[in-house]
Amino acid sequence: SPTAQRVLETASVAGVEFSAAVVAAGLRQAVEHVDEACAALARRGPWLRAVGDEGWPDGTVAGRYRFGHALYQQVLYGRVAAARRGHLHQRIGVRVEGGYGTEAATRAAELAMHFVQGRDDARAVRYLRQAGVQALQRSSHHEAHTHLLQGLDLLPRLPATPARVQQELEMLRAL
Repeated sequence: SPTAQRVLETASVAGVEFSAAVVAAGLRQAVEHVDEACAALARRGPWLRAVGDEGWPDGTVAGRYRFGHALYQQVLYGRVAAARRGHLHQRIGVRVEGGYGTEAATRAAELAMHFVQGRDDARAVRYLRQAGVQALQRSSHHEAHTHLLQGLDLLPRLPATPARVQQELEMLRAL
């Protein structure tokens, strides 16, 4: 159905595994409604699998789902128009950031990806720096290098302010 297609397309923007809460944010619908739609899709067939429930720091509780195959997610993602995809990434990023509040840094890599794709450069740079530092703490040097270089590439898009210079210095030091 067209409704199921929109749910699946929005879910594809969230990733191979996702919370119904982020899909609801992308669709601007109630979490309960989207969770029921995802559960129905998971019961019906190969598209989705239910992987449990998830509670967020802000009290949100929603089902967690995974695409039956990564190829499903990739094909659906490719069907979403670029402008719509950018808006969906932005909405999902804002929802995850708000839902995790002071704990949002624990989702830095995920948030960085959504804000990069959503063209929110200020947030993307902040989370890319955090993701890079976290990767260094795990001794994942290649991942850290990737995040930090991507953040440095985005910095020229931000206004030239002392805060931007500080961010650049922090990323260079981490590199």
